[in-house]
Amino acid sequence: MTYWLNLWPPSFAPLLGQDYEALGRLCHGAKHFPYHKLGGGADLGALIFALAGDGFEEQVFQELARSLKLGSLSFAQYLKTGLPLSFVSDQTRWGKNAFKRNKIFAGIQIWDIPHEEIGAASEAAWAGGADGLFFYCYGWATLAALGQVGEYVRALQQK
Repeated sequence: MTYWLNLWPPSFAPLLGQDYEALGRLCHGAKHFPYHKLGGGADLGALIFALAGDGFEEQVFQELARSLKLGSLSFAQYLKTGLPLSFVSDQTRWGKNAFKRNKIFAGIQIWDIPHEEIGAASEAAWAGGADGLFFYCYGWATLAALGQVGEYVRALQQK
């Protein structure tokens, strides 16, 4: 049998009981979700609002960002732009290192982002060592975003 896993990005995985190194020894590969705009596959903004209460959002965000190794940005900046594109490459590289010889396919967020960012997020995943990509969530994506995915894939085929 062949086992593939769907995983949160490595920085979020321990919160959800996912140990990349241990799981990497038990499967053949994984799809992980290093969505930069949404915040790692979780609705990070909603989580902060739920945890913080009135007036403590920035403090809770900074604590969570530090524990998840998300880098330095303000909560207001995160709400406006999401995590930096480097999150995609950093999380993919982290996952690849933990999975050793097994494959990691990186999920590229294609909804609720400027469709121009799809190619940049894809390139960031390749830079992180992704073995392949998948584009998610096509059910919520705009036609412009789906068109951008098509253009990106056609360009890859021509290389």
